[in-house]
Amino acid sequence: MKRRWGLLCVCCCLILISCKLTSSDYVDWGNRSFSAGNYDDADLQYRKAIQKDRHNGEAYYMLGVTYQKRGKTLQSLQALATARELLPDRDDVQTKIARFEMEVYLADPTHPARLYGDLQKAAAQFGAKNPKSYEGIRIEA
Repeated sequence: MKRRWGLLCVCCCLILISCKLTSSDYVDWGNRSFSAGNYDDADLQYRKAIQKDRHNGEAYYMLGVTYQKRGKTLQSLQALATARELLPDRDDVQTKIARFEMEVYLADPTHPARLYGDLQKAAAQFGAKNPKSYEGIRIEA
């Protein structure tokens, strides 16, 4: 009987702890897993962060990078597109996304129009911030 109570107490504590975790906590946990090369766990943690906060651009960004590492190009592009919208002022994010889209665009012989449009918008954004932007000029070329 005591063992059941102990198990019940442990389960209740775990539930209470998981309810108090914030979206940022899950992102931090996912970042640790990502750094350790455990992409499955990182994927799970980033998705939990997104469940807690649909506007967590960092979670979408890292989920996209995780998908990229796992070779899931379509899912990566979707997550990164959301991150682009949520983190418009983060140049590192915008650069990473533009480079990945360029890589996918050039690798696909059909040259998808959506990616072309995204790349044109990215080039315009980089150019608006700095007319001599390396990334903007690189994309336009």
